[in-house]
Amino acid sequence: MLRYFKRKADATEKDESKRSRGNECNKKTGLERGRDGLNPVHKLRDNPLTIVSWNANGFGLRLQKDWADVDIFLRKYSPDCFCIQEARLPAHCGFSGAKKGDGKRRYRNKISSDTKKRRQEKELINKLLRKGAFNDYKVHWSLSDSKYAGTAVLVKKNIKIISVSFCLPNSKKKEHHVDGRIILIEFQKFFLLNTYAPNNGMNETSFARRREWDQQLLSCFKEHFCEASLTHSKPLIW
Repeated sequence: MLRYFKRKADATEKDESKRSRGNECNKKTGLERGRDGLNPVHKLRDNPLTIVSWNANGFGLRLQKDWADVDIFLRKYSPDCFCIQEARLPAHCGFSGAKKGDGKRRYRNKISSDTKKRRQEKELINKLLRKGAFNDYKVHWSLSDSKYAGTAVLVKKNIKIISVSFCLPNSKKKEHHVDGRIILIEFQKFFLLNTYAPNNGMNETSFARRREWDQQLLSCFKEHFCEASLTHSKPLIW
């Protein structure tokens, strides 16, 4: 990487080059020298090109136990968007006695720090997300009341995002899904939808919940993203 940032300065210009090197940009590669030495920071882009989806079955746990393996994967494949299902991290409430379904307000874009144990877990997760290849990404969370369901999308920091929503366009309530099952991100040329569907289960109640979910998705696609719809002129990647 040294060749990207090599200065053509003679001995009398070395002191000046040290001060200005942090803002240096290579015209051929479009790379800038980052704050941490030779780590490149790419110029802003309008759209992601590579997308990876992963049912992590507990993203917080995977970060703590398998961080090195995931970091190797991100370094090797460098996806622009990393969609996560089953984050299984509780949303922040601000009340130490918060329980699932208690009706208290949740901040579903933030990990809970309502108790000492949860604060420690949040601090550890945020620390891991600032290390290695993870530091190239901004994380968008949509979390449930407890360690259940939940989604996340990691988007490279050099990609422009037009909007982020946490419900379907045809949802009656324009807020996070109560289980954190939806993240919809708009880029210049398309929408990216990350969802975690309810399990079919083994009884009529769970069957009905899944049918309702499927019907809402189908209606959304027909009303907002099919060719005959004029609601959105951009395609949807799901």
